[in-house]
Amino acid sequence: MSWEAYSELSLRELRMLHTLLQLRSITRTAETMETTQPSVSKMLRRLRAQFSDPLFVRNGQAMQPTAKALDVAGRLQVLLAAADGLRSASIEFDPAGSDRLFSLLLTDVGMIHFLPPLDRAGRCDRAENQRARGAA
Repeated sequence: MSWEAYSELSLRELRMLHTLLQLRSITRTAETMETTQPSVSKMLRRLRAQFSDPLFVRNGQAMQPTAKALDVAGRLQVLLAAADGLRSASIEFDPAGSDRLFSLLLTDVGMIHFLPPLDRAGRCDRAENQRARGAA
């Protein structure tokens, strides 16, 4: 398959494909993903074009995955886990270890009323390396 076909894959479509592989039902996939059945069908139609494969065929009430869909399933699970890991891998802000300069755009009144308490609070919270600068 060409690079252009893969460049069009969206994370939402891949999540839908993963859910459809698990549930084998367009209706239940739509309910799980909080969308409509026509929306899932439309995404499946786009995925079929991108993979050049039917991906699923109707078998009674269930959607039976093709060999291509089953081949993609394992890699798809790894890819989605990696995407979820990117989202959850954020570094917590540690005020004690930070040396950031925070710039605040304040009015003259804000400089008088808000900046001094913020500066005192920052110094009290073990954030002695942080600095705040007000700009009017």
